[in-house]
Amino acid sequence: MPVLRKKLGEILVEMRALRPADVQAALDEQNATSERIGEIFIRRGMCKSARVIEALSAQQGLPGIDLTGESPPHNLQGMIDGSYAERNLIIPFRIEGEGRAACYHVAFASAKNPALLQEVEAKLRAKIKPYVALEGQLKDKIRRYYYAQSYGYDLSFHEGEGFKPRKAPGEAPLREEPHILGQAAPPPAVAFDRHPAATSMSDLGGPSAKIAALEEDLAKTKAMLAALVKLLAERKVITIQDFKNAVSREHPAGN
Repeated sequence: MPVLRKKLGEILVEMRALRPADVQAALDEQNATSERIGEIFIRRGMCKSARVIEALSAQQGLPGIDLTGESPPHNLQGMIDGSYAERNLIIPFRIEGEGRAACYHVAFASAKNPALLQEVEAKLRAKIKPYVALEGQLKDKIRRYYYAQSYGYDLSFHEGEGFKPRKAPGEAPLREEPHILGQAAPPPAVAFDRHPAATSMSDLGGPSAKIAALEEDLAKTKAMLAALVKLLAERKVITIQDFKNAVSREHPAGN
């Protein structure tokens, strides 16, 4: 017989993180919205995210992970695309070892489906260690990793830091997990080819708008080139130093 898992609200009540009345109120809301109940607990301020992660871990028998501050591996997009990650609510957030000894730490909203774990392992061509994470944090991390450039972020490689999102000058700073704090999440980035603010400037049609558009195109080209160089370096085709040396030979004045 299959093992019946305790419900998340029940676990949180046993942990004394919630009252039964809180759980019932969240269940009533869930019936109308179909939102995951853990997200309702957090959004309504009934329970801290750390406690919900702890309860999810107990419920699913997996370690829980707070994805705040975690950075997915840089070579991920060649193995798992954004649509797959969004559809299945998964994202690898750490890698240990190299080559055949590599092991990816992967966050799931739910790891109840063994077939999904096997599929992710096949896509990554490596062993995985599954974790359970909050759906809201997963969605935000996927959006930031795969679509940050569409929102105007610089994803170029910086020596010693790797690929880190940096907001373009004059733009608001990148917010960490905005909807976890009850704020509205940004619209799906796939709806934009360019940052909405930049698109609005282009509509003005003036010289400043054209300069802004050219600067954005240059930034995108730079990011794509940096990603290519990084990928070639990771696959040991070239090294970052090889690339720098080649640039120095072609443009000696830029040293």
